[in-house]
Amino acid sequence: MAITYKNGVAQTELAEWHNTGRQTIYSWFKRLDTDGSLEQAVTDTHQSGRKQNLSEK
Repeated sequence: MAITYKNGVAQTELAEWHNTGRQTIYSWFKRLDTDGSLEQAVTDTHQSGRKQNLSEK
């Protein structure tokens, strides 16, 4: 997706392709624009919130 954007496809069009909002696309690019590894950029960090309804099993 980032390569497609670098080749001139607008964020709005990428959002339509991925059935999401433009702000989500912007957030994804912001995560990629770090000094960390690509693996860190594409991995979600732990977030607090409601407990899961399903167990890991």
